[in-house]
Amino acid sequence: MEMDAPMPHVYNVWAMPAAEGEATTLYLTLHNPTETPLDLVGGRTPFAESVTLRVGLQGETLERLTLDPDQPLDLSEVGLALVLEGLSTDLASGDAIPVTLIFASAEMGATLETEVLSAALVAEEAPTLPEDLVIYDFWTRPVIGGEGAIGAAYMRIANQGETVLSLVGGATEAAAVVEIHEMAMGEGDVMMMRPMPALELPAGETVVLEPGGLHVMLIGVSEDLAVGQAIPLTLVLEDGTEVTLAVPVRDLLMEGMSGHSGMDMGPEASAEDCETEAEALEACVIDLGMAEDEMEATAEPGN
Repeated sequence: MEMDAPMPHVYNVWAMPAAEGEATTLYLTLHNPTETPLDLVGGRTPFAESVTLRVGLQGETLERLTLDPDQPLDLSEVGLALVLEGLSTDLASGDAIPVTLIFASAEMGATLETEVLSAALVAEEAPTLPEDLVIYDFWTRPVIGGEGAIGAAYMRIANQGETVLSLVGGATEAAAVVEIHEMAMGEGDVMMMRPMPALELPAGETVVLEPGGLHVMLIGVSEDLAVGQAIPLTLVLEDGTEVTLAVPVRDLLMEGMSGHSGMDMGPEASAEDCETEAEALEACVIDLGMAEDEMEATAEPGN
């Protein structure tokens, strides 16, 4: 019987600036939402030769870190960090780098491994985030940049506080405009996208942004967004609070065909999904041969 490996939540990911060839520390918060222990056993990134779990930058190396059920763990609070050694490029504040984390769990006598793709924002200190807001499972589609190019980002936003919050917009250096969009049935029973002035985040609930539903629209993507990259994305709340995170680029269609998945991404992608999702952009144009002008006809930015 095939078993699915449990999926941990990874958030508040950031790394210290460092020069090419040197090492840097990466910090994050991990949450095991399952009922059984889960171990962090490794990681990798295309921006470093190795990723190891250590006590500080030069301390003891740990082979694994056990995550107890339903107990969030901030690595920095327990003196731990993921150390990226042999950097292939300079890391400056504001950069974003992808990182893949490897977890293991024991189920019915078998050891299951799962990989979670995340990304770290490079900063001199831990980014200031709202205490009760947790954002995880964030990713964006590959895009061929150029005039009129559009992309989409997805995530899960958990409002763990007692007050309703509202997401009203965002910004990224990767796109000219960032909007919150929803999918809605239009004339002739055709699924259409439309911008939202605000996305309500109810107290005590998790709002899911996923293909075929709510999403963050990236309009005017000037440069290519390719697998193996990450982009900084700032989300803006109604009270003016800004939350900046790094979002990895991943190819949902290719992962669906290979059977590999690093996070819960909602319904499995198919040709029909792309035909009904105007935000599928270049992913559909490239992989399914759809006409770009037909996609643009149903995806116009809000005024």
